[in-house]
Amino acid sequence: MVFGDFRELDAGGPLTLKALQNGQIDVGNIFSTDPHVASGELVALEDPEALFAAQNVVPLVRTAVVDDDLKSTLNAVSAALTQEELLELVNQVVTEKQDPADVAADWVEEYVK
Repeated sequence: MVFGDFRELDAGGPLTLKALQNGQIDVGNIFSTDPHVASGELVALEDPEALFAAQNVVPLVRTAVVDDDLKSTLNAVSAALTQEELLELVNQVVTEKQDPADVAADWVEEYVK
């Protein structure tokens, strides 16, 4: 497939999203956790050439507060959290206006052992 013009917009931000929504552009680079992907409004394309680097969630903690319990908890969350689940959590908070703390607590209770 060949595309026409290239327009430099914001990286994954509201300008790119608005341009997609109003037909100014046909393809854009937004974050895979954007709730508009989960809404079915947009379609995520495959990246067989691995042109876009993975944007994995990585917990960062100050050395002064880290202990074995915290490491264990964060490792359990990292092991259980998939991109699809993260997208659903973002959707609940952004689109459905649910409380982030409640959404996170419910997910941890269900998925983190």
